[in-house]
Amino acid sequence: MILNNLHIVGNDDNRKSITIKNSLIQKICNENGIKTGEEKIINFENAIIFPGLINSHDHLEFSLFPALGNKTYKNYIDWGEDIHKVNKKQIDSILNIPVELRYQWGIYKNILSGVTTVIQHGKILNVKQKGIIDVYNGGKIFHSVELEKYWRFRINLPGFEQLVVHIAEGTDDFSKKEIKTILGWNFFKKKIVGIHAVALQKEDAKNFEAIVWCPVSNYFLYNATAEIDKFKDETKILFGTDSSASADGNIWEHLRFARNLKLINDEDLFSSLTTIPGKVWNLRSPGIIKENYLADLVVAENKTENRWDSFFSINPGDIIMILKKGEIILWDESVKKQLNLPDKKIKLSTKIILPDGKIKYVDGNLKELVNSIHKYNTDVLFPLKSESPE
Repeated sequence: MILNNLHIVGNDDNRKSITIKNSLIQKICNENGIKTGEEKIINFENAIIFPGLINSHDHLEFSLFPALGNKTYKNYIDWGEDIHKVNKKQIDSILNIPVELRYQWGIYKNILSGVTTVIQHGKILNVKQKGIIDVYNGGKIFHSVELEKYWRFRINLPGFEQLVVHIAEGTDDFSKKEIKTILGWNFFKKKIVGIHAVALQKEDAKNFEAIVWCPVSNYFLYNATAEIDKFKDETKILFGTDSSASADGNIWEHLRFARNLKLINDEDLFSSLTTIPGKVWNLRSPGIIKENYLADLVVAENKTENRWDSFFSINPGDIIMILKKGEIILWDESVKKQLNLPDKKIKLSTKIILPDGKIKYVDGNLKELVNSIHKYNTDVLFPLKSESPE
């Protein structure tokens, strides 16, 4: 397969042709350097291409919740206690839906936004959608210092080198104290990836392998976020969405919010979704468009001359095609005729209509999933209309 006439985000302005074979990017060349054989050529008009995004923090099984928050909170304990009092009925109605169905929607939520790898903070379930995108834990996961039992003992057990934990999620002294506590008990100096780290101070940042920044979730709950501009040179910055209980399901809204904060530049924000998490999580698909690397790719409409403005203006409706390991898992109606996909492929895909009227096709029976969820809770709203597979 050859993807033709594309601008690579973060690359030069020349239009590129990308040849894909056996799940890998075989060749990248300027458009006029293409040599065709028996490869299938897909031509694009005014489109950009970038690596499949890496969402470094999600709770897939909590992707059906509405936003749950009634005030500005001091920390995650304060939030949890409040919503389980005020929003108990809402919470119970979602938890009544089988966890496998909630988890499956979490996968689709990410696919629709161009995410091809998710770092899941929780169990990885064996569901129908397993394999469409990659789901990892990223290391030994712990919830938090306050809520995890026997964490002091468990973080020092042999058998893992990287710990992934919610840390300093809040703005009060309780949140700040967590940093000193966990660092003091990390006797064997294992790598720690801290999630949220709203209260992290610059002097402690160097003791973390990376920080997962979730600014939308942070501002919704605490009206504050990690001051990553102060410690981005001390540690690595990754980007995450968190669950829908505290943040929108569209990662592009998160990215525009983060960009407007102006705490890091466009290139660093882009890297927090691609190359940096690729290295931190030691992924087989490391967020790079390069020859002999896995073809995890997203093609989207190019809206402006400025590549960064074009990238950060994307919404799910603007995505033309997503490839995972060289296989097309989502495509826009505009390229359907060029694909000439086998009948089996079409029959295993669902036609969806997004709020902006754009028509997409996505791997799997999403219509069946939506119907199954509505059997348990008819109030759940989805950001699309789905039709039965053709």
